[in-house]
Amino acid sequence: MTEAAITTDRSEELHDLERRIRDAWGDKPYIPRSAARDVTVGVYAPGTLANLDSRGQGPTPRYMLGKTTVYGTEGFINWFLQRVADPQPGKVGSAR
Repeated sequence: MTEAAITTDRSEELHDLERRIRDAWGDKPYIPRSAARDVTVGVYAPGTLANLDSRGQGPTPRYMLGKTTVYGTEGFINWFLQRVADPQPGKVGSAR
């Protein structure tokens, strides 16, 4: 498989992932942190997002609705897709 074919396959996978997330969540104004595992297809747990938030590396905008942490849907989706498109070696949330 050529480099161009791999890049095209990766791009198509990201586009498909974005479409599935937007189909499920795009009409909602907020994504609760508790739904992180569902939205990110198992990549990020709510606790991981809490840790990333504490380091200033989580999705933005972030709001508190009572005791519930929520993220703006568009910002969350863009944050997640950027992290998937540009994976970094090491632990989640390590220095980028």
